[in-house]
Amino acid sequence: RYKINELTNAEAYEIGYTYFSNKNCIKSSELFERIANSGDAMAQSASYHLGDCFLKIGKKQNAFNAFYEAQRTEFDKSIQEEAMFAYAKLAQELEFNNKAIAAYQRFNETFPKSKYKNEGSKNLATLLYTSNDYKAAIAVLEDMSISDESTKDLYQKILFLRSEELYLQKDISSAEGMFKRC
Repeated sequence: RYKINELTNAEAYEIGYTYFSNKNCIKSSELFERIANSGDAMAQSASYHLGDCFLKIGKKQNAFNAFYEAQRTEFDKSIQEEAMFAYAKLAQELEFNNKAIAAYQRFNETFPKSKYKNEGSKNLATLLYTSNDYKAAIAVLEDMSISDESTKDLYQKILFLRSEELYLQKDISSAEGMFKRC
């Protein structure tokens, strides 16, 4: 039997990861929480796994905070990528729309070749659409490969709304060009 206070960070991480691997998120999270904010590569990994544990036990706000910590540092770029995307998705789920928009924008800038690029761009465009920033939403959609029908529908809807916006601003030639595109 061990006492958490007497463990080194490396020992806490190893034991925590063992619990995590055995799907015991309660015990692993206790150990990961102990080292998650220590500011090193092990802390980044612990924060990421802590976020995953919190998701599995339904604590989305805690997962959001843990993923935030994991994505802040660049010790392990693959963990940073996974954590940054998870953070952005949770911000969107929790309806922190401004944070979600900023997180997806940062994600797209930091990881332009990510396997999550299209999903992240579509989510960002959807958030920009719901905040009536049609011009920015169009730019995001045009920077990705649009292959599925729901994204094509979203793109057409946003083009139409941007056309209306330009028309109401009396920018008739731009509005006409945009209407033709949609």
